[in-house]
Amino acid sequence: MGKTVWMFPGQGSQTPGMGQTLITQDETRQALADLGTRIGLDLTTLMTTGTKDELKATDIAQPAIVAHSALLAQQYAAQGHTPDFVLGHSVGEYSALVAASVITSSEAVYLVRERGKLMNQVTGGTMAAVIGMNDVEAAHHAVESIAAT
Repeated sequence: MGKTVWMFPGQGSQTPGMGQTLITQDETRQALADLGTRIGLDLTTLMTTGTKDELKATDIAQPAIVAHSALLAQQYAAQGHTPDFVLGHSVGEYSALVAASVITSSEAVYLVRERGKLMNQVTGGTMAAVIGMNDVEAAHHAVESIAAT
């Protein structure tokens, strides 16, 4: 049998109604409510009936994504499913850490809420991905060029 990998998404995967699958079980609904209380947000409402614009804000989107992913992973684990490997893209790395039992979902949601707040404060910045470059000097030059603009 092959290996099982759980991959967790980054920001941009949030969508209105994303919490509908989580609130079908009392235990998971309570866990989601507790995570929201931890960070001062009503995650249950934001994730189940929140608008696209509400979920677009980084300090809301990131905890919503991590809460959703982490709680789904916990549901799968409770059913006896376990991954051999976990990985995450960007904020999904926090969900992967929860799935690997490195940090708790409460810790992850708190960290990404703070991360999102800090990201919202950045002005005049930009982000770029440098992919497929094997030459470290060329990659460094590309990053410096992008940063100079």
